[in-house]
Amino acid sequence: MGIYIRTIETLKSIFGSFYSFLDQVRDPPTKGFTYKSIDLLSELDSLLKNDYKTNIQFMYDIYDTVRTLKDAHTKFYTACFQAFIFDQQFSMYSIVRDDGTQQIKVFNDSINKNNIDCQVTHIDDEPAMDVIVKFANESIRTSRDLGVRFNNALASLTLQGGKIRLDSLSQQFTNRELLPKNLTISYTLDCDGKINKITRGWKITARNESIFNNFTDSTSYWSNVCINQPLQASSGLSYESKRELYEYEPTLEEGKLIIDAHIIRFYTLRDFGVVVISTEKYTSNNLLLLDLFSTINQGFQSFVNIGIKKVVLDLTNNSGGNAFITHFITQLLFRNIRNFPFDIKVTDAAKLVTEQSTLKNTFTEFDINSHYISEKTNASFANVSDFIGNNYYIRGGLKIRYSNKGFNSDEEIIRELLGNISKPLPWTAENLIILTNGFCGSACAHITQRLAEVNVKTVAVGGFSNVPLSFACFAGGFVITSDTLFDYLKNLTLLDNPLMPKQFPLATTIYFTVNEAYSIKNSNEILEFSFRPANYRLYYDEKSIRDPSKLWVQAAAFLENKH
Repeated sequence: MGIYIRTIETLKSIFGSFYSFLDQVRDPPTKGFTYKSIDLLSELDSLLKNDYKTNIQFMYDIYDTVRTLKDAHTKFYTACFQAFIFDQQFSMYSIVRDDGTQQIKVFNDSINKNNIDCQVTHIDDEPAMDVIVKFANESIRTSRDLGVRFNNALASLTLQGGKIRLDSLSQQFTNRELLPKNLTISYTLDCDGKINKITRGWKITARNESIFNNFTDSTSYWSNVCINQPLQASSGLSYESKRELYEYEPTLEEGKLIIDAHIIRFYTLRDFGVVVISTEKYTSNNLLLLDLFSTINQGFQSFVNIGIKKVVLDLTNNSGGNAFITHFITQLLFRNIRNFPFDIKVTDAAKLVTEQSTLKNTFTEFDINSHYISEKTNASFANVSDFIGNNYYIRGGLKIRYSNKGFNSDEEIIRELLGNISKPLPWTAENLIILTNGFCGSACAHITQRLAEVNVKTVAVGGFSNVPLSFACFAGGFVITSDTLFDYLKNLTLLDNPLMPKQFPLATTIYFTVNEAYSIKNSNEILEFSFRPANYRLYYDEKSIRDPSKLWVQAAAFLENKH
């Protein structure tokens, strides 16, 4: 029981002291969103009332509690019980017929290719749509918009790791990171009128195969994996395994690739250009980053040189990454555009970490001097007190203190870079359109939502028939892990400070959002809890699910219809 109490106390301390959205999640959902309000600290406390027979059930219950937030930035991870991926080698997608009816179909079946594109009518003898929707509602945390979570339950493509392929956060219904409750799932298929029921079990793969070097039995697994943390926890958003990610570099029916910069591609198609953008982690090497920026600029200038008048920005299945890349792209398209401002929740612990981080010039996210400028003065904060301020807002029915607002301090650096490498681009909001499937989060959300605020139109694909769908999600702010936080506390000699959380007793990591971004257009609007449906809708069909050029053509058509 000691492990359980210590784990819960650490979680409560981290969330209570540093999680920006702790209080907002008690409020009812914004219209358009689907999730449960939650008193997170009380829910965590209530877990200690359960009589757990196994450690795994306790850890899974924590995971489920945190998952209720529907905040993709915020995730509970335990190396002991999340070391493996469970994959059915089977994936599905959704189409909407001309009459508005929606169907689930087979995207891929590695065991029997003849099942591809068959309709899935039932799953475990229940209507397939009902089962997928229930799973998306209860078991997926990627967005507060149920339509986006529905998309993540199914298969779709993205630019990831330099290739257009199956997104590592798609097809979550058949690719699980927790031990499935059932050994198999049955699927009833309708293949051109021929009804067939198939059953699929789970192929188990390790997140990191080197884990097998660390144990020989349950005792050594507990000692070497559960306690000693021999492996780094996976990314807060990505749990890619060796399934079918490399099989789907598509053959485009239309479109010519003119520049490939690994995380961004430039295509020409008919009379318009397409920019496929991934903002994933790229490099910490400044020279390589500058080279990337130069290539991005080259891509846009190539469009200018050949007379491209319309541009589709495709950020489908973009889970975020490097904010500097985000800010560069937005400022490249619209000079002098401001990034979204942010604040942090002020607690005694957060204030102390901010004070010490700034005093010691740590260059971490809590160092005010190295990262932020004041929204009020457009200059550096005079000191930590100038940043902390004295602002109180009602959140979750409580009066909560927040800091003054600030901007990331990279704007001037980017402005200088652009002055050296780029001529202003000719397009206005009327010439651009954004395409996503709603799963455009973190850094991606900061591109799309910022451009939307200067009247760039948006298109969302997938979701539910005739139901508005968000074009972005989890705008949050910056996210850190408990591992990073404890490293900061160690360097600041604050690990033993009574205000600070104690380290977890097992190999456990919590990812959490530390600040909250605000709209510029509506200064009191917190982006994380703002429902922003796309201006236009598209739905996948049997061709566009595998060939994104079909969607590019449809998105570009909305630009034509605006004139």
